[in-house]
Amino acid sequence: MECLGARAPERGPRLGLSLVTRLAFRFKANITTTTWLALGEEVAEETPATLLLLIGENLPAMRPYRENDCRSRHRLWSIVLWSLKAPLVTNKMNTTMVMQGDRKSNFPREYERWEADGATWIIQDLPPEDDEKFIEILVDHLSTDEVLCSITRLAEHPESVKGISDFWRVCLAERTSIACYKEVDGVRTLAGGNCCVLAKKDDKPSIEIKGDEWKTVYEGLKFPEDKCDPFEYLGEDKLLVGYGLVVQREFRGARLGARILNAREPLCKQLGVKAATTVFTGISSQKLAARCGYKVIAEATVHEMSQAGLKYPKDDQRSIKLMVKRFE
Repeated sequence: MECLGARAPERGPRLGLSLVTRLAFRFKANITTTTWLALGEEVAEETPATLLLLIGENLPAMRPYRENDCRSRHRLWSIVLWSLKAPLVTNKMNTTMVMQGDRKSNFPREYERWEADGATWIIQDLPPEDDEKFIEILVDHLSTDEVLCSITRLAEHPESVKGISDFWRVCLAERTSIACYKEVDGVRTLAGGNCCVLAKKDDKPSIEIKGDEWKTVYEGLKFPEDKCDPFEYLGEDKLLVGYGLVVQREFRGARLGARILNAREPLCKQLGVKAATTVFTGISSQKLAARCGYKVIAEATVHEMSQAGLKYPKDDQRSIKLMVKRFE
């Protein structure tokens, strides 16, 4: 998709909790109850209007904790968090790998700030409280404007809209995404951002892709990677993968896309990652990526994907490009 990558988010902990399992926990939990659910001995401080599912290190059987008992401040290996307004998901892998040390203490970190047209613009890490707003922006813009979503008319099919929204929700919960804000008189507006995840070479997709149109888009995004594996090409075991770069329509023309895309470099340096990869589907995003130093390593036309059995029009010669950039 327009700056939507071709690799799924990282799997859950190697101890056996898959991404699908984590989603199942989230969707099945009853947030109106007063019962906290926890795995193992790890419990959290009580949080108003919030249900926490805590994943213990050894993943023993689930057991309930009464609200008033959840006061221990033990270190959490993993959290699946719901709030009444904005459900969030995090996992053990990224709690320990990404949100640690200096990054944890300085989150969200600011990457760029400048003044223009009477406003202050800020590019920084996307904070959890803006996840749902960013998903709204992604759905409102990418599900209609992006090439593959437009071809499949994804926005007209509720199951696929829900499926792609759930996918983005899990990605954003990794806390490796970028946000761009416009600030006027102390009031911030989310202008756009880039949904990103940290992927490892041996990870396998474990999230269920729901909705026929979303499945078609997702398979299309994977198609160029079958021609050239970015991990093999770059000789890296982990990469930052983009799953959606977007600027709200009212802010287009402010040259925010390049600034957001360039913020991947300092983010990668924080994460200890040496390169990033994305499937760019639109001509404008492909040109933007090239200007920002991204290199094409694989390409596929819509016609070619239709010939391979995917549900795309056979007379469409537009191409999508798998592009990479190494950060020295």
